Amino acid sequence: KQDAAKGDIIIFTGSDATQKTGGHVGLILENKGNDISFIHGSTSKGVIINKLSDAYYNKRFLKIVRVLN
Repeated sequence: KQDAAKGDIIIFTGSDATQKTGGHVGLILENKGNDISFIHGSTSKGVIINKLSDAYYNKRFLKIVRVLN
């Protein structure tokens, strides 16, 4: 997580946190000392910005992928 950079893809489980398969993705906006913020689509709220430190997303976090270097 500490190497996460703007533009990396962040992958989460879907609504069932016990399923360890990807079900939701976001795009990292910034990483300030492991305080990662990301943008993603929410079914109920549209496009929003959240932090990985939010309990809901922290519980569902799977991995971060860098597509372009």
